[in-house]
Amino acid sequence: MEEILRLEHFSVSYDGRRAVVDDVSLQIGQGEIVTIVGESGSGKSTLLHGIQGLLPSSAATKGKVLLFGQDLTKLDAAARRKMRGEQISMIFQDTGRYMNPISRIGKQYTGFLKQHMHRPEDELLALEREMLRKVNLTDTERVLSCYPFELSGGMRQRVGIAMALSLKPKLLLADEPTSALDVTVQAQVVKELAALCKKEGATIIMVTHNMGVAANISDRVGVMQNGRLSEWGTVTEVIREPKESYTKSLLSSIVELSDPQLI
Repeated sequence: MEEILRLEHFSVSYDGRRAVVDDVSLQIGQGEIVTIVGESGSGKSTLLHGIQGLLPSSAATKGKVLLFGQDLTKLDAAARRKMRGEQISMIFQDTGRYMNPISRIGKQYTGFLKQHMHRPEDELLALEREMLRKVNLTDTERVLSCYPFELSGGMRQRVGIAMALSLKPKLLLADEPTSALDVTVQAQVVKELAALCKKEGATIIMVTHNMGVAANISDRVGVMQNGRLSEWGTVTEVIREPKESYTKSLLSSIVELSDPQLI
C-alpha cells in the first residue's frame, strides 16, 4: 500500500509552552479510513487543523507533515491555498456554520469550484448535480436553489461532503462530521461518507467521539490523550484488544459497542 501521509514528531502549541499536540508520529496508506478518538481537549481537532495548515497565526508547530513525501509545513500561503481542495479537503463539525446564510447553495458551490477549476458554468453545474446525487440528495435543483437554513442539518452535512469530494482530493479530513446530527442520521451519513470515499479512492482521517463509528468503518484507529497518540493500530488491536488503560476506560465510559444504533 502506497503511503500518503506521514507525521514525524509533529507538535502544536498555542502559547509557546504547553503542547496541544505533542510529538505525534504516524503513517497512513492510500485508501485507508482512519479514526482518531479521545476526550474533548485531547488534541484531536488541532491535529487535523495542523495537517491542513488551518491553525491560527499565533500557533507554533514542530516536526513534519509529509503528503506524498512533500512537507506541507514548508509551503507558502499560495501553495497552501492550492493544496486545499485539490489534495486535501476538510469536512467541518457543522458545515452550515461555514455557509453564507443569505446566499443560495448553488451560488456558494459554484464559487467554491471556480477557485480551483477553470471550466464553463454548465460543466460546474453538472458536477454539482452529480456529487449531490452521490450523497443521496437526489432533488438537486431544489437543494441548489435553497438557502442553507432551508435544509436540514443532515442535508447541509451532505452538501459539505459533496463539496469536499468534488475535486477528488487524495486526503479527506473530517472533524466530528456528524456530531451535530441525531444518532440515526449520524450512522447513515458516516456510512455514505465511508462508501463514497472508498469508491473515489480517497483516504479519510476522521475525528470522532463515537466509538461505534470507529469500530465499524475504520482500517486503523488512533487514541489521543493529553495531546499524545497513546495508542495506534488496527480496529482489533485498539478497540477489540486495547493495551492502554486509558483506551480501556474510554471504551467503557463512552459507549457500549453493542448498541444497535451505532452498528
